[in-house]
Amino acid sequence: MGPIMRYDDRLPRLLAFAIEEKNPRLPDEHRLDYRALDDSLRRLAHEKGATYVSLLGLERSAAFAQELLDEALRALSASGLADTQALQALARMVVNRGN
Repeated sequence: MGPIMRYDDRLPRLLAFAIEEKNPRLPDEHRLDYRALDDSLRRLAHEKGATYVSLLGLERSAAFAQELLDEALRALSASGLADTQALQALARMVVNRGN
């Protein structure tokens, strides 16, 4: 299992800013990106003749996105905000979108 992808801020906060700014892609802009590290490690392993298992696999990434969604939905429920339906819908859209 590789490192867990995280955002550079708490997801519920990013979702709130996304709603405020009418920018559904804002959370994506704040994801920590392990692709550069993954590419460097892949090249190094190839140069050394070693087998390299990617830090991020598609299945693991999807599972982790679902974990983050569940965490965000729980945080929104516990937030005490009067209406979190739009934030919940945005969170679901970010995780469940096609690309």
